[in-house]
Amino acid sequence: SLDKTFENYWYSKPLTRWLFWPLHLLLSLVAHLKRWMYKYGFLKSYVSPVPTVVVGNITVGGTGK
Repeated sequence: SLDKTFENYWYSKPLTRWLFWPLHLLLSLVAHLKRWMYKYGFLKSYVSPVPTVVVGNITVGGTGK
């Protein structure tokens, strides 16, 4: 599968990881900008009128243990 191919590439060729550095910088900038916009009120958070339960990190088929 493509995921395994990428994973094998990532772990077998550590010297080529620098190719992904620009993407890392771009995504970091976007994440920090979004956090800053929420912090200073440029973006507004949604407040639900009723109590809400959020469930995260559900995996289908196990976690590969």
